[in-house]
Amino acid sequence: MTPQLSATQIRYLFAIRELEKQGVVRQGHIAQKLGVSDPSAHKMLLQLERLELIAKKRYSSVFVTEKGREAMERYYSSYTRIRKFFADDLRLSDCNCDKVTFAILGGLDEQGADEFCERIVS
Repeated sequence: MTPQLSATQIRYLFAIRELEKQGVVRQGHIAQKLGVSDPSAHKMLLQLERLELIAKKRYSSVFVTEKGREAMERYYSSYTRIRKFFADDLRLSDCNCDKVTFAILGGLDEQGADEFCERIVS
């Protein structure tokens, strides 16, 4: 079982997921996508690697492990439902939808996220 992840850790996993669709993912790509420095990206990638959610290959390419994919899938379902609520019902900007959604996911365990989703859908 994956421990509760922070909003930033979830955000990084989602960024890696998006970048994987374009090919090989490198630390610099992640930093650029998230608008952070290379040292900041490096530090977070080390955290994700210690949690066994990602692994690095030669030449600094990064890939999501099976454990990381399971965590992403768990969070992605709640992410899409919560983000849709903020975008459609509250009409927040894309940037604000993402910020608020990641903050909520980072502050709730899986059960809490499910309960939150149930409340906003009903």
